[in-house]
Amino acid sequence: MEKIGIIITGSNGFIGSRLTKKIEKQSLIFIDRKNKNNLKFVDHNNLTINNLNHFDSILIFHLSTYFSLDDAKKDKVFEANISFTNNLLDLIDAYDVKKIIYTNSMYNFYKDPNLRNSFYTKTKNESAKSLEYFCDKNNTIFEEIFLDNTFGEGDKREKIIPLIVKSIIQDSENPIINKNGFINLTHVDDVVDRLLISRENFKKNKSAFISDYMVNLNSIYHFLLSFYKKNQPDKEILTYKKNDYINMQLSIDNKNINLDNLNEKLVLLLQNA
Repeated sequence: MEKIGIIITGSNGFIGSRLTKKIEKQSLIFIDRKNKNNLKFVDHNNLTINNLNHFDSILIFHLSTYFSLDDAKKDKVFEANISFTNNLLDLIDAYDVKKIIYTNSMYNFYKDPNLRNSFYTKTKNESAKSLEYFCDKNNTIFEEIFLDNTFGEGDKREKIIPLIVKSIIQDSENPIINKNGFINLTHVDDVVDRLLISRENFKKNKSAFISDYMVNLNSIYHFLLSFYKKNQPDKEILTYKKNDYINMQLSIDNKNINLDNLNEKLVLLLQNA
């Protein structure tokens, strides 16, 4: 049986940490980024791996990113999304890389041109081009998965869903500024399940991991607030509309989303907070 080593970048992140728990430790490889110009392989015990020759081939989940729309943080965005990708490709160039799975941003398909053309979106796309060029040159399979808003228990990011939960628990002001705003939501466990499918599916693919409907942010706040006060979820509070992404030419038939239990997944955020 072929022995495949699995590199996960962003393994300490929201999605990466969950994915890591699902994969056999002996197969896992991480990247030590303490020295930006001299990346190193490490194992699950954070011990340096001198080379990957004991594996027959390598599969990479490239999840690492730095998200910010703040111009003052452009350097951090560039370093994480461009420089790190290029350094990673240099590091793995000596090995038989079977497949690279990369998570890009659904900002590419937003109607708002400020998001579509943001520096963050551009760096994610530039990283994708570098990865695809590497794959074409080395006969490696490249799969690009576009993600939107992910959520789930234990989310410490400064994202709107954790902010809603925090405001309710602390009895503070509703953090929703745009009461008419809608977002696409994907639970982190669904994303991880889809990534595990990608591990077994060796074909080139581009797909968008989205649900059929977007949900109103303010209705999420009132839904969770109602549950917090009454301990009884009322999913009728949640308001939906059809997705309004533009120029979508991607497969979305592998999304594994079940809107019927979105309310249950949101409730779990409060119960486990």
